[in-house]
Amino acid sequence: LRKKGGLAAYLLLIGLALLLFFSVARASLFSVVSEEKRVWFELSFLLLAAILAELIVVKVKQPVVMVLMLVGVAISPSTLSFVFPFISSILSWLLSLFGFAFSLAVPHLVASDGFVKIFAQLGAILLLFKVGLHSETREIFNIKNLVVGLLGVILPFAGGFYYASLMGHSLSYALFLGAALTATSVGVTVAVLEELKLLEKSFAKVILGAAVVDDILALLVLSLVQNVPSSFTADAFMPFAVILGTAIVFLVGGILIGRRVVEKYFNSASGKNLFLGVLVFVLLYAYVAEFI
Repeated sequence: LRKKGGLAAYLLLIGLALLLFFSVARASLFSVVSEEKRVWFELSFLLLAAILAELIVVKVKQPVVMVLMLVGVAISPSTLSFVFPFISSILSWLLSLFGFAFSLAVPHLVASDGFVKIFAQLGAILLLFKVGLHSETREIFNIKNLVVGLLGVILPFAGGFYYASLMGHSLSYALFLGAALTATSVGVTVAVLEELKLLEKSFAKVILGAAVVDDILALLVLSLVQNVPSSFTADAFMPFAVILGTAIVFLVGGILIGRRVVEKYFNSASGKNLFLGVLVFVLLYAYVAEFI
């Protein structure tokens, strides 16, 4: 009888715990929860999604970063708001056949702002820092990469601008579409090449160097498009000159200062001091770039 009573109590506790976790998950998905509490649910959910993506990789045999991107699109608020009403209507119809009423609002899996956005930005900074570890300045900023990077900006911009103009959109819309198509993702490129063990190949260095140049030019184009003058006068073009001059000073000055700091301090540092010093350096550069 003691064993039976202990087993019943054990099962009762498990059932109550499962009910508790289910009610917390339901409240987090379908009701308003404070941002301070919700961030832990969102981080747990994102890590779980990443684990599931790793399992999918084994089945589909595709680069991990591509599967992670597709999973990110699938759980995004825009995808859920588009797909979930269809799923909810099908479930409502099926349960109505058995006399049950069923209705659910669109779940809130991951917000596009708040703490998760900060973590995403920090992840992007660290990913781009990892890109820098795989490259040297002279291997990035050379004539070959500059030509490839320029073509990677000019052709998408021209295609997007021509398509938007052909469809009858305004000049500002055409400029923005063309500028948006110029942007690439160095982080994704590096992740795929690294997973395929091709980073040391000569063509991979050209791809990586051109992608860095392409990203710099694309961000410059986006900044310029955001400041398109309404009237083509000398004063109206001043923001262009300021942005261009600031970008040149930041890139050239940042590289020169960075090389001196790395050679003088980081090459002789070790352990925790090296890690913290590099982290401060990276975040400082990211802050200056974001401020500009």
